[in-house]
Amino acid sequence: MSIVDRNGGFGETEYFDKPVIYDPISESSFDISGKWSKRVELGPGLALIVTDVTFPRHFVVRFDIERAPLLFCFILSGKARSTINHGRGGKTSIDGNNGTSHISFFPKSRGVSEFSAGTPARIVHIQLDPILLSTLLHGEFDDIPPDFYAAVEGSLKSRYHCSGIMTPNLQIALYQMLNCSYHGLTRFLFLEGKALELVAFQLEQFLFSRKREKSPQVLRQSDIERIHEARDIVIRNMKQPLSLMELARQVGLNEFKLKRGFRRVFGKTVFGYLHELRMERSRLLLEEGQMNVKEISYAVGYMDSGRFSDAFKRQFGVRPSLYYKNKSFSYSGGRGSLLP
Repeated sequence: MSIVDRNGGFGETEYFDKPVIYDPISESSFDISGKWSKRVELGPGLALIVTDVTFPRHFVVRFDIERAPLLFCFILSGKARSTINHGRGGKTSIDGNNGTSHISFFPKSRGVSEFSAGTPARIVHIQLDPILLSTLLHGEFDDIPPDFYAAVEGSLKSRYHCSGIMTPNLQIALYQMLNCSYHGLTRFLFLEGKALELVAFQLEQFLFSRKREKSPQVLRQSDIERIHEARDIVIRNMKQPLSLMELARQVGLNEFKLKRGFRRVFGKTVFGYLHELRMERSRLLLEEGQMNVKEISYAVGYMDSGRFSDAFKRQFGVRPSLYYKNKSFSYSGGRGSLLP
């Protein structure tokens, strides 16, 4: 059931609180607002929810949670704001912006998630039962920070949230998941594996790597903005990359701060990021089938197609020539394979 509210300060607002159900075997769905969100039950304690929509009006989803799962959230586009009420008047507000990811755990809580009108929202959620995560970790909790340990234990009194910028590893895994070309049980297993891979990448970024850092240095907002500018320059100059010295000069940072800050923000070195960018771009060009291997190697910045072939094999486990000929290696089935 939906309720339209024209007096709430946002203009026309639409509310929904019904669940979304998706059957990964038959690939049929029952959704709550005209095919905008799908839920995939991947197994006991593990579920995938994908939202892809541009709402015509301010949109609010209400939720009421008793025993919460651990929630891993990835915002590929758009913005969302969640307001969570919990325990003795406590309230937490979470702003989810384009390119960010989040881990949260809020048992015995209720609240709303809000989406702006006219802004495309493409968001992936993975729900993971704390008991399942504990089982997957085989009881090895030494690397888990204390504030997250209570959530893994499933304590109804604990609250947890952390967020950050999505790393290249997360972006690639999300792309592969959303463009799954498999069907039936193979599709089911592929999605389950990718969901757990995303959980692993996010835990490494937010929790395990932070635990290993002895004296993390806080980056100023101005430095973070310059590091994002450096990333954009790397993307624009993929074919003819700048030297680290020149890149640092263009964004107004010294080399040391750029190297350290880039790894902190994106989880990769500058040239590690460039390498993954080239590999993913070349894989997409191979799947399009409009260029041969030599042309693609030039297009992504390799003057020697042999070196490109070696790099591609290290990244994907197969030579680009074989990938080009045999599309069974393809991860991509088109944007509509999981979503409408």
